[in-house]
Amino acid sequence: CINSRLDAYEEIDLETILQAECLVKLLLDTYNWTSIDGVKSSYPGLVSVVTEMSTCVEYLSNLYNTIASSVEITRPKASLTDGNVYMFQLASGGRFPELDSLRDREDKLMIKIKGSKSADNDNNNHRQLAIIREERSILEQQTTNALIASMIDAAPHVQRAQDA
Repeated sequence: CINSRLDAYEEIDLETILQAECLVKLLLDTYNWTSIDGVKSSYPGLVSVVTEMSTCVEYLSNLYNTIASSVEITRPKASLTDGNVYMFQLASGGRFPELDSLRDREDKLMIKIKGSKSADNDNNNHRQLAIIREERSILEQQTTNALIASMIDAAPHVQRAQDA
């Protein structure tokens, strides 16, 4: 069981987390749809199937709250002219404030390096940049692992909801 959990950490990536967010949202939306007036009388068979999900809804909601808006699709800055290149990254814009702070520090330092004329300042700035990138990499991995752990913990409930 431990090996399968470790394998999951290696196999699940940001794209998979985004897909899980979409799947869980669909399951929750379907469940919530059945509570709309008129749906029960119009689709009694479907409603009875969906209400079997009721034991899973709390787990699905918790998972959704954890992973929602955590991953975004972006285009690398170097490939802005090539519309076919994209990547997945942990969301910016407040979802992960510590990560946003490191990204801001990295961007500011990159601007500083591009405008630097002094070799001493340039070397110091490159060292600082390497440290910031290492910190960002570690934080991204820790954050991704926390999201994956939430998905693994909720997986049986997601499966039960899909089977309903």
